Amino acid sequence: MLKRAMTGHASPILTSLLDTDAYKLHMQQAVFHRYHDITVAAEFRCRGDELLGLYA
Repeated sequence: MLKRAMTGHASPILTSLLDTDAYKLHMQQAVFHRYHDITVAAEFRCRGDELLGLYA
């Protein structure tokens, strides 16, 4: 099994940048539950040219 994984035929763990963003969202939710009375500032920055309003 280990030998097969070392040959380079395994698929990548992260197949989309959305995986990273989902991680950040889950971590923000955990912080919100733990520190719900703290005031913070957050910003969403879309790095693509596509309009995201169609997906809302």
